[in-house]
Amino acid sequence: MPWCPLCKNEYKEGYTHCSDCDVDLVESLEVAPQAIIFGEEIAIENMCHVLHEAHMDGCFTHYDASSKQYELYVPYDQVDSAKMILQSYLQEMTRQQMEERAQQDEQETTPAHAYEDKHQKAEEYKSSAYALILVGGIGLVATVLLLLDVLPIHLYGNGKILIGAVMTLMFAGFILLGVSSARQYKTGLMIAGKEDELIGKIRAFAAENLTKEKIDSMAGVSSVDEDDMQNYYQRTRVMKSQIEEAFHPNASLLEKIVDDLYAEIFES
Repeated sequence: MPWCPLCKNEYKEGYTHCSDCDVDLVESLEVAPQAIIFGEEIAIENMCHVLHEAHMDGCFTHYDASSKQYELYVPYDQVDSAKMILQSYLQEMTRQQMEERAQQDEQETTPAHAYEDKHQKAEEYKSSAYALILVGGIGLVATVLLLLDVLPIHLYGNGKILIGAVMTLMFAGFILLGVSSARQYKTGLMIAGKEDELIGKIRAFAAENLTKEKIDSMAGVSSVDEDDMQNYYQRTRVMKSQIEEAFHPNASLLEKIVDDLYAEIFES
C-alpha cells in the first residue's frame, strides 16, 4: 500500500500522489524522503537548487505549518551525499559573506582623501614658480660671472668648461621647473574657480532642499532622540545622498561640504 512520506497517511492501491501534501507517494515509509534541514524559504529553495544542480532530482521543499519553517527533503538513499554537498555549499557561502563583510568594514573605516583647498594649492604652485625662477636666474648669472672670471673663484681648462656646463644645465632646469609651476598655477586657478562655482550651486541647492526639518524627516530622526552620534550619521548619510545624486562631486569635496553644511544647519 502506498504512503505519503509527509503526513504518513496510507492510500489505496492505484494512488500515486498525496493531494494534501502535494508530494508523490512511496511504497514504504522506510524508503520515504527525509528532511535534512529547515529554515527560511529563500535559503531552503537555494539549497534545493544546489542539489538539483548535483543531479539529485528527487529533492523538494515543503512548508511545515506547525513549525512555520520550510524543510528540504531528499531521497532516503541520498541523505549522506546531500549533506556533504550542502556542507560544502554552506561553508562557501559563509566564506563569501565573511569576505563581503570584511570589504564593507574596510570601506567604512577607510577615510576619504583629505580635502585639498584648490586656491591654496594654486598659491603653492605660484610660490614654487617664483622661487625656482629666481634661484635659476641668479644661478645662471653667477655661472656667467664665474666663467668670465669676475667672481673671486678662478677655474682653468677643461674643469672650468665642465663645471660651467653642469651649472648652466642645473639652473636652466630650475627655470624650466619654475615655468612649469607657473602653468600649473594658472591651471589651478581655473580648477579652483570651477570648484567655487560647484560649491555655490551645492549651497544654493542645500538652502532650498536640505533644511533641518527636511533632513530629519528623510533620516527618520525625531526631535526627542538623544543619540547625537547616531543622528549625525543618519543626517549626513541623507545629505551626502542628496548632494551626490544632484551634483556628483568627488569624495573629499563631498565630505568637506557636508561637514560645513552640517555645522551651519545643526550646530549654529
